[in-house]
Amino acid sequence: DHVYGDLNAYYGSLTREHPGRFAPLAQVREWEAETDEEIERVDRAVREYGCKGVYFSVEPLALSGYVDHLQDPKFHRLWDLIRDLEVPIWWYLDARKRDRKKAFMERIDELTHWSDVNPDIPSLLTHGLVPAIIFHELGIPDELMFLLKRPNSYAEFQNPAKWPEYPYPEGQELVKRMCGEVGAESFTWGSDMPFGSGFWCTYKQAVDHIAVHCDFLTQEERALVLGGNAARILNI
Repeated sequence: DHVYGDLNAYYGSLTREHPGRFAPLAQVREWEAETDEEIERVDRAVREYGCKGVYFSVEPLALSGYVDHLQDPKFHRLWDLIRDLEVPIWWYLDARKRDRKKAFMERIDELTHWSDVNPDIPSLLTHGLVPAIIFHELGIPDELMFLLKRPNSYAEFQNPAKWPEYPYPEGQELVKRMCGEVGAESFTWGSDMPFGSGFWCTYKQAVDHIAVHCDFLTQEERALVLGGNAARILNI
């Protein structure tokens, strides 16, 4: 995310210094995504720096007054580039608007239409299905379930951000429901590092929440959620 700095070249240096250890996502200045500069920046991030996908957040679209939508023509060059690079997009659909629930649902609708138009681009919803700040009011909407049942759509579990006490039994129930209704092959796990370990739990607890306590998952399903799906989506 942009809050951490201008990271593409830094990611490139890490992948060179520590081969096989990192699979970074390229940054794009979303509010300028149609410009030659940004197209070249993303292209360089993948081809030269070794980024394995693109991270796209709707929140920086505040710089253009949130008038932009995912299906707008201004983004077509970026989607075409990502298709040519054969990498996925990891989305952050939350925005700190006055009505965050309404805004999130509008973006889910946009991403559903985007997925219909771009079925050949893998698409992953980050930060735990529904952002923690609105999750307990919104739950898991039917529209989100509809999106996740598409073959090119995936999502990340990030349950420690949503419930106070390890090992997050409510989070386990969410994992059980989602894997049961959609399939374990549609989900990956996330820790929210470096932010999460300072607020939610330890890194080990974030892993063990699924690796140890979600015992309703088979060994193969846990392996998919804890890394196999991410490796497939990122083509590593």
